[in-house]
Amino acid sequence: MFSLTVILHGQASLPLHCGGLGVRRLTDVALPAYIASLEAFKDLVCTINRRPNGDRLDRLDSAVAIFRNTRCPDLNTELDLRQRTLVQPPNTAWMTSSPIPTRSTALAPHSGAWLSAIPVESLGLLLPDDALRINVALRLGLRVQQPHRFRCGALTDALSRHSLSCQQNPGRLPRHAALNEVVYRPPAAAGIVATLEPRGEDRGDGRCPDGITVFPFRRGKILMWDATCVNTFCSTHINDCALTAGAAARAAEHRKRRSHEDLVRRYDFSPLAVETSGVLGPDFSDLLNDIGRRIS
Repeated sequence: MFSLTVILHGQASLPLHCGGLGVRRLTDVALPAYIASLEAFKDLVCTINRRPNGDRLDRLDSAVAIFRNTRCPDLNTELDLRQRTLVQPPNTAWMTSSPIPTRSTALAPHSGAWLSAIPVESLGLLLPDDALRINVALRLGLRVQQPHRFRCGALTDALSRHSLSCQQNPGRLPRHAALNEVVYRPPAAAGIVATLEPRGEDRGDGRCPDGITVFPFRRGKILMWDATCVNTFCSTHINDCALTAGAAARAAEHRKRRSHEDLVRRYDFSPLAVETSGVLGPDFSDLLNDIGRRIS
């Protein structure tokens, strides 16, 4: 248990793109930051001290020597003395202890985007304490609760992953509405008028898509979207997500296209899928990038 705690603490201290929380340890960044600052102002210090420009600072040489002895065993490697290149390379030992889907999804793009958001409550970017706790636990593969029987009768484990997709979970509808707000709000900033739950447009069974633009969006067609959230850790997707990050979202977008074939022919239809781990489907990611370019 102690070794597992140490490994997960090490994962939490990694940058976001390496699967961590971005809370860096002082011991990891202190020496690289010191070397980078000495290197950046080396010429200025030499000028002030009236030393030749080619003369390296003694303190810089000793700091680089310490760095080589402790973190760079290959003495023949030419070091780039910038902080981003000197910071300790990620330790992947956590990948052997975390649940298999967590290993791939934590490294996927967008899965840690919620950690970079500015917590502004008026914009809906401030996570409640319980949501923050659960997000951190899911990202690191930590226990969320004691195992118990859920309201649907299923036995949920300590990681509480069944509740993310359970039909009896009351949070599924607000989650779907919040997902549509992510797509509905930004186009207005780019001058694109859209409406939610358009009447008269369905796939043949009376079920309407989630949103549609009033005017053509791209390629001379009106944009129509239908959003869904899939559970990364459910039994249906867990094996595929363990092999490829975003496999559940990609499969969900493919199913949406097949079930909306008539709308796909008439509109610029975008099935928007996001996983509970935060990984976006390829269509969702492309649409957000397109909207972002229009806003900028």
